[in-house]
Amino acid sequence: MALSNLPYDDRAIVDGIKGVAVHAEQISQVAVNFIADDLSDGTTATVTATMTWVISSADAVRLLDAARPTGPLPQTHDTRTPDGFAVGDPEHDMGPLWSDAD
Repeated sequence: MALSNLPYDDRAIVDGIKGVAVHAEQISQVAVNFIADDLSDGTTATVTATMTWVISSADAVRLLDAARPTGPLPQTHDTRTPDGFAVGDPEHDMGPLWSDAD
């Protein structure tokens, strides 16, 4: 069961990993992207990586509980149709893919 699409506080989850027993850890898909051609102390680069930790299910529940958002959630404007494509996307909009039972 995956809960990754819910609006949890990512930073709280990652920081919470430091306080639980980690059974296994994996780092993959590391990429370094330079923002500019100039490689000096005044320019920046981004480092992106996928980090995976194996922890107990009980610890995972506690991390999620601590990372629940507080206050009002931001409003989203989901324009997807039942087929998953955005409304008004002529390349993919195939119209409704459901029918009434009448």
